[in-house]
Parts: sequence; C-alpha cells; structure tokens
Amino acid sequence: MGVTGWPRNVAWSEFDPRSSRPAGETEDAQIAPIADAPTSGIKIGRDGNKLKLGPFTIKVYVDGSQSWVVTAAKSASLLSHEQGHYDIAGLGAWEEHRRFEALRADNPSKLADMIQEVLQTSKQKTQDLQDYYDSTKQTNNGRNPTKQAEWEKKIADAIKNNYQALPDAPPRAQWNK
Repeated sequence: MGVTGWPRNVAWSEFDPRSSRPAGETEDAQIAPIADAPTSGIKIGRDGNKLKLGPFTIKVYVDGSQSWVVTAAKSASLLSHEQGHYDIAGLGAWEEHRRFEALRADNPSKLADMIQEVLQTSKQKTQDLQDYYDSTKQTNNGRNPTKQAEWEKKIADAIKNNYQALPDAPPRAQWNK
C-alpha cells in the first residue's frame, strides 16, 4: 500500500534519443512521468458507519513513448532537471494517496464522487507544478541553475519529510511578475 516506482533516479535510457527537437519544441528533453492510481479492483471498507477505500497502490513510472532527449544535449544538469519532473510526479502521487486514504462517505455514490474530485484536483495541481517548475521565472526548463538548485532543495526536503506535499503553484498570472 502506498506508492511504487518512486523515489528512484531516472536514466537517459528511459528517453527516446533524437537528433533534434520535435517541431515547435524549445527544450532539449521531455519526460512524461505517470502516476497511475488504480481505477478498479479496490475494495471498499468501513470506518465505523462510513465507507472508505481499502488498500491500494499508486504506480509512478516514465512513459518512454512520450519521453525524449536531443542526444547532443544530454548532460547531468539536464537529467537532473528531468529528475525534478519525475520527483514532482512522485510527491503528487503520495499527496493523492494520502487524500484517498482520508476519504470517508455515507454511501458508494458519494465515495465515487469524492474519488473523482481527488483525481481531478491532484492531476491539476501536479500539472500546474510541472508547468511552474519549467516557467521562465523558475528553472526556465533547467536553464536557470540558481532556480534549479532551489527546486532541487525544495524537492529533496519534501522527500526527506515523509514525502510532504509541495505547495500549490501560484496562479499562472503571477508566474512572470
């Protein structure tokens, strides 16, 4: 029960090597981390007179078909940046798992609605953090070493603190201010 597949280090072997960036891309690598919450087979349990989810695991992995790197651009710093994306996904998976474990409902329909809300909220938060991490005022896709180091510390601290959730990204309108 919990999260599997994370934390761990990603490797260039998980990326499709390319001679150049795909059309329209401005970065030299892209990782597609997946946090896969089970959608079936979870048993429903009871907590007093309330329903709750039984044991389940969220699997975190790299979708190799959507992850790529420009071969000539491979570097330790670029891989470290992509690792940050994977770690954000892993931290998001743990936050989602804790939110699922806390759910309590009077009936199956209400529990199903609450599950959908957690899935939607978690997906949006993780995507916002991924985008904010890459933004011009933050890491600029790993090109800003000072901000990259700040994010690496923030992520490492969250991992050390029992996979503590990262704060929400600020509203997008504030990203370039």
